[in-house]
Amino acid sequence: MEKLSKIRLNLYLPPLFIFFLLLINYVPKINLLISYIALFSASIILLGFYLNPLLIQNKARIENLVYLISVEASVFYRIDLELDKVNDSHRDQIIKYSKEYLNIKIHSKDSKKSDAAYLDIINFCRDLKHDATIYKILIILSDNNQTRANIAFQLRNRVYSSEWLIMTMLYLVAVGFIVGIELPPHSLTVNCILSILATGISFAMLFLWKLSNLTHKKALGMWQPLIDLKNSNFIKMTF
Repeated sequence: MEKLSKIRLNLYLPPLFIFFLLLINYVPKINLLISYIALFSASIILLGFYLNPLLIQNKARIENLVYLISVEASVFYRIDLELDKVNDSHRDQIIKYSKEYLNIKIHSKDSKKSDAAYLDIINFCRDLKHDATIYKILIILSDNNQTRANIAFQLRNRVYSSEWLIMTMLYLVAVGFIVGIELPPHSLTVNCILSILATGISFAMLFLWKLSNLTHKKALGMWQPLIDLKNSNFIKMTF
């Protein structure tokens, strides 16, 4: 599943279209009755009812994460500026601890795993809080805990398993009708239209899956401010 999540969305379209076109051509058909149409319509409406708000919510979640990670990057950039301004002798050690923290955070994609490394920075500064600059940095690190908490919350804020279960059932009903319903005239053009409809619904589900798992292209780039900051030895900020 992890390898599948790394495939770009547009690469899913051709195989999905061909897959559904073959299904539509070879799956036995059912007669077109009013009750079937009502059930098909209800499943599509309910799927859209669940799917659309979740798509909006998860797009906003990624945008919020992009902003919060940039805010945290600016915190460490500011810390280095404060140390450099007074040529503090403890700068190298704080930068070392900061790099360890950022490295864990970037590669684990889990804020909880970086908690211990962040605490190391705070404990080091607490031991030197008699230094006015170090004390100022300690306050900055303490204030940054709110941003860290928001990042941790947004990273965990995925689509619930119960929501996936409901949408999967509705999706299977909707696609089942698209594949199995008899629509005269039986022609390649009609089958292609049905295949496009099934592909579109599947694409929307895949889009939500990638947003929820933070494997969408925009989500993959959200860590770049921290990466650039660490690689530049805290002298370069990107947004």
